[in-house]
Amino acid sequence: MSDYLDYASDEKLKISLAELSLSEQLLGLARHVEDVVKETASVIEGLVEGKVENAKLLYERINGLKNQAEEMKDSTLTYIARLGVALDTATYYKNVALALARIAQLMDGAAYRAKLLAELESKPQLSPEISKSLKEAIATLLETYSQLLSAIRQLSDNPRQSIERAKRVVGGEEKMDAVYRSFLYTIYREAGSRIGKMLLLRDLIDFIEDAVDTARNAAEDILFLAMYRAART
Repeated sequence: MSDYLDYASDEKLKISLAELSLSEQLLGLARHVEDVVKETASVIEGLVEGKVENAKLLYERINGLKNQAEEMKDSTLTYIARLGVALDTATYYKNVALALARIAQLMDGAAYRAKLLAELESKPQLSPEISKSLKEAIATLLETYSQLLSAIRQLSDNPRQSIERAKRVVGGEEKMDAVYRSFLYTIYREAGSRIGKMLLLRDLIDFIEDAVDTARNAAEDILFLAMYRAART
Protein backbone atom coordinates (compact mmCIF):
# COMPACT_ATOMS: atom_id res chain seq x y z
CA MET A 1 0.00 0.00 0.00
CA SER A 2 2.86 2.35 0.90
CA ASP A 3 4.55 1.70 -2.44
CA TYR A 4 1.30 2.51 -4.27
CA LEU A 5 0.86 5.77 -2.36
CA ASP A 6 4.46 6.74 -3.09
CA TYR A 7 3.91 6.00 -6.80
CA ALA A 8 0.65 8.00 -6.88
CA SER A 9 2.30 10.92 -5.10
CA ASP A 10 5.24 10.80 -7.49
CA GLU A 11 2.94 10.82 -10.52
CA LYS A 12 0.95 13.75 -9.12
CA LEU A 13 4.17 15.72 -8.63
CA LYS A 14 5.32 14.95 -12.18
CA ILE A 15 1.98 16.12 -13.57
CA SER A 16 2.13 19.36 -11.55
CA LEU A 17 5.65 20.06 -12.78
CA ALA A 18 4.66 19.28 -16.37
CA GLU A 19 1.70 21.67 -16.18
CA LEU A 20 3.90 24.38 -14.67
CA SER A 21 6.47 23.94 -17.44
CA LEU A 22 3.78 24.03 -20.14
CA SER A 23 2.22 27.17 -18.67
CA GLU A 24 5.64 28.87 -18.74
CA GLN A 25 6.29 27.73 -22.31
CA LEU A 26 2.90 29.03 -23.46
CA LEU A 27 3.54 32.35 -21.75
CA GLY A 28 6.93 32.66 -23.44
CA LEU A 29 5.38 31.90 -26.82
CA ALA A 30 2.46 34.28 -26.19
CA ARG A 31 4.82 37.12 -25.30
CA HIS A 32 6.84 36.48 -28.44
CA VAL A 33 3.71 36.48 -30.61
CA GLU A 34 2.68 39.75 -28.94
CA ASP A 35 5.75 41.30 -30.58
CA VAL A 36 4.57 39.99 -33.96
CA VAL A 37 1.08 41.42 -33.39
CA LYS A 38 2.40 44.83 -32.33
CA GLU A 39 4.87 45.07 -35.21
CA THR A 40 2.14 44.16 -37.70
CA ALA A 41 -0.21 46.71 -36.13
CA SER A 42 2.51 49.32 -36.59
CA VAL A 43 2.88 48.39 -40.27
CA ILE A 44 -0.85 48.69 -40.96
CA GLU A 45 -1.20 51.91 -38.99
CA GLY A 46 1.67 53.30 -41.07
CA LEU A 47 -0.12 52.23 -44.24
CA VAL A 48 -3.25 54.08 -43.13
CA GLU A 49 -1.16 57.19 -42.41
CA GLY A 50 0.70 56.98 -45.73
CA LYS A 51 4.01 55.92 -44.14
CA VAL A 52 4.68 53.12 -46.58
CA GLU A 53 8.34 52.71 -45.63
CA ASN A 54 7.19 51.03 -42.40
CA ALA A 55 5.68 48.18 -44.39
CA LYS A 56 8.81 47.73 -46.50
CA LEU A 57 11.28 47.93 -43.62
CA LEU A 58 9.45 45.94 -40.95
CA TYR A 59 8.22 42.96 -42.96
CA GLU A 60 11.53 41.06 -42.78
CA ARG A 61 11.60 41.51 -39.00
CA ILE A 62 8.00 40.28 -38.71
CA ASN A 63 8.78 37.28 -40.87
CA GLY A 64 11.77 36.44 -38.68
CA LEU A 65 9.69 36.74 -35.50
CA LYS A 66 7.07 34.47 -37.06
CA ASN A 67 9.68 31.83 -37.83
CA GLN A 68 10.94 31.99 -34.24
CA ALA A 69 7.36 31.57 -32.98
CA GLU A 70 7.01 28.41 -35.04
CA GLU A 71 10.24 27.05 -33.57
CA MET A 72 8.98 27.77 -30.04
CA LYS A 73 5.69 26.04 -30.88
CA ASP A 74 7.55 23.00 -32.20
CA SER A 75 9.60 22.86 -28.99
CA THR A 76 6.42 22.86 -26.89
CA LEU A 77 4.82 20.13 -28.98
CA THR A 78 7.98 18.04 -28.68
CA TYR A 79 7.88 18.48 -24.91
CA ILE A 80 4.24 17.33 -24.81
CA ALA A 81 5.02 14.31 -27.01
CA ARG A 82 7.87 13.25 -24.74
CA LEU A 83 6.05 13.62 -21.43
CA GLY A 84 6.53 10.57 -19.29
CA VAL A 85 3.20 11.03 -17.53
CA ALA A 86 -0.42 10.83 -18.64
CA LEU A 87 -1.53 14.47 -18.77
CA ASP A 88 -5.30 14.78 -19.27
CA THR A 89 -4.96 18.42 -20.35
CA ALA A 90 -2.14 17.89 -22.89
CA THR A 91 -4.45 18.42 -25.87
CA TYR A 92 -5.51 21.83 -24.59
CA TYR A 93 -1.92 22.99 -24.15
CA LYS A 94 -1.14 21.72 -27.64
CA ASN A 95 -4.14 23.58 -29.10
CA VAL A 96 -3.10 26.87 -27.50
CA ALA A 97 0.47 26.51 -28.79
CA LEU A 98 -0.84 25.83 -32.30
CA ALA A 99 -3.23 28.78 -32.09
CA LEU A 100 -0.49 31.17 -31.00
CA ALA A 101 1.75 30.07 -33.86
CA ARG A 102 -1.22 30.47 -36.23
CA ILE A 103 -1.71 34.06 -35.07
CA ALA A 104 1.95 34.76 -35.86
CA GLN A 105 1.47 33.25 -39.34
CA LEU A 106 -1.62 35.38 -39.94
CA MET A 107 0.22 38.52 -38.87
CA ASP A 108 3.01 37.64 -41.28
CA GLY A 109 0.42 37.30 -44.04
CA ALA A 110 -1.17 40.65 -43.19
CA ALA A 111 2.21 42.40 -43.06
CA TYR A 112 3.16 40.92 -46.43
CA ARG A 113 -0.05 42.22 -48.02
CA ALA A 114 0.67 45.64 -46.53
CA LYS A 115 4.16 45.46 -48.08
CA LEU A 116 2.66 44.63 -51.48
CA LEU A 117 0.26 47.57 -51.17
CA ALA A 118 3.19 49.84 -50.36
CA GLU A 119 5.04 48.58 -53.44
CA LEU A 120 1.93 48.92 -55.62
CA GLU A 121 1.54 52.61 -54.84
CA SER A 122 4.16 54.97 -53.45
CA LYS A 123 1.41 56.59 -51.39
CA PRO A 124 -1.67 54.36 -51.16
CA GLN A 125 -4.84 56.42 -51.10
CA LEU A 126 -7.31 54.85 -48.69
CA SER A 127 -10.80 56.22 -48.29
CA PRO A 128 -11.83 57.53 -44.85
CA GLU A 129 -14.16 54.52 -44.46
CA ILE A 130 -11.42 51.97 -45.18
CA SER A 131 -8.93 53.81 -42.96
CA LYS A 132 -11.46 53.90 -40.12
CA SER A 133 -12.21 50.18 -40.47
CA LEU A 134 -8.52 49.25 -40.51
CA LYS A 135 -7.89 51.31 -37.38
CA GLU A 136 -10.85 49.65 -35.65
CA ALA A 137 -9.65 46.21 -36.74
CA ILE A 138 -6.15 46.82 -35.37
CA ALA A 139 -7.50 48.25 -32.10
CA THR A 140 -9.75 45.20 -31.68
CA LEU A 141 -6.90 42.81 -32.45
CA LEU A 142 -4.57 44.47 -29.94
CA GLU A 143 -7.19 44.48 -27.19
CA THR A 144 -8.25 40.89 -27.87
CA TYR A 145 -4.70 39.65 -27.87
CA SER A 146 -3.95 41.58 -24.68
CA GLN A 147 -6.81 39.76 -22.94
CA LEU A 148 -5.57 36.40 -24.26
CA LEU A 149 -2.04 37.12 -23.02
CA SER A 150 -3.41 38.05 -19.59
CA ALA A 151 -5.43 34.83 -19.47
CA ILE A 152 -2.30 32.80 -20.21
CA ARG A 153 -0.19 34.80 -17.74
CA GLN A 154 -2.66 34.21 -14.89
CA LEU A 155 -3.30 30.56 -15.68
CA SER A 156 -0.94 29.26 -12.98
CA ASP A 157 -1.18 31.96 -10.32
CA ASN A 158 -4.81 33.02 -10.55
CA PRO A 159 -6.93 30.62 -12.62
CA ARG A 160 -10.20 32.31 -11.65
CA GLN A 161 -8.97 35.61 -13.04
CA SER A 162 -7.74 33.73 -16.10
CA ILE A 163 -11.31 32.56 -16.66
CA GLU A 164 -12.56 36.16 -16.73
CA ARG A 165 -9.85 37.26 -19.14
CA ALA A 166 -10.55 34.36 -21.48
CA LYS A 167 -14.25 35.22 -21.56
CA ARG A 168 -13.44 38.78 -22.64
CA VAL A 169 -11.70 37.48 -25.76
CA VAL A 170 -15.08 36.28 -27.05
CA GLY A 171 -16.38 39.85 -26.94
CA GLY A 172 -13.46 41.00 -29.05
CA GLU A 173 -14.25 38.38 -31.68
CA GLU A 174 -17.85 39.60 -31.89
CA LYS A 175 -16.69 43.20 -32.32
CA MET A 176 -14.26 42.15 -35.05
CA ASP A 177 -17.07 40.44 -36.96
CA ALA A 178 -18.93 43.76 -37.17
CA VAL A 179 -15.81 45.62 -38.36
CA TYR A 180 -15.14 42.90 -40.94
CA ARG A 181 -18.65 43.07 -42.44
CA SER A 182 -18.46 46.87 -42.70
CA PHE A 183 -15.03 46.67 -44.33
CA LEU A 184 -16.16 44.18 -46.96
CA TYR A 185 -19.14 46.33 -47.88
CA THR A 186 -16.85 49.34 -48.33
CA ILE A 187 -14.20 47.66 -50.49
CA TYR A 188 -16.76 46.05 -52.77
CA ARG A 189 -18.46 49.41 -53.21
CA GLU A 190 -15.18 51.15 -54.00
CA ALA A 191 -13.63 48.41 -56.14
CA GLY A 192 -14.21 49.83 -59.62
CA SER A 193 -10.98 49.78 -61.62
CA ARG A 194 -8.82 49.31 -58.51
CA ILE A 195 -9.65 45.63 -58.13
CA GLY A 196 -6.04 44.56 -57.45
CA LYS A 197 -5.67 47.00 -54.58
CA MET A 198 -9.05 46.06 -53.16
CA LEU A 199 -8.22 42.35 -53.26
CA LEU A 200 -5.03 43.00 -51.29
CA LEU A 201 -7.00 44.98 -48.74
CA ARG A 202 -9.52 42.14 -48.57
CA ASP A 203 -6.68 39.69 -47.87
CA LEU A 204 -5.27 42.00 -45.21
CA ILE A 205 -8.53 42.27 -43.27
CA ASP A 206 -9.06 38.51 -43.67
CA PHE A 207 -5.78 37.83 -41.87
CA ILE A 208 -6.68 40.19 -39.03
CA GLU A 209 -10.15 38.69 -38.67
CA ASP A 210 -8.73 35.17 -38.69
CA ALA A 211 -6.20 36.16 -36.02
CA VAL A 212 -8.98 37.39 -33.73
CA ASP A 213 -10.95 34.19 -34.37
CA THR A 214 -7.87 32.13 -33.54
CA ALA A 215 -7.35 34.11 -30.35
CA ARG A 216 -10.93 33.26 -29.40
CA ASN A 217 -10.28 29.56 -30.02
CA ALA A 218 -7.16 29.71 -27.88
CA ALA A 219 -9.09 31.51 -25.15
CA GLU A 220 -11.64 28.70 -25.05
CA ASP A 221 -8.84 26.20 -24.37
CA ILE A 222 -7.33 28.51 -21.74
CA LEU A 223 -10.80 28.83 -20.20
CA PHE A 224 -11.00 25.05 -19.79
CA LEU A 225 -7.50 24.86 -18.33
CA ALA A 226 -8.25 27.69 -15.89
CA MET A 227 -11.52 26.08 -14.81
CA TYR A 228 -9.71 22.74 -14.39
CA ARG A 229 -7.11 24.36 -12.16
CA ALA A 230 -9.61 26.46 -10.23
CA ALA A 231 -11.58 23.32 -9.38
CA ARG A 232 -8.46 21.83 -7.80
CA THR A 233 -7.58 24.83 -5.62
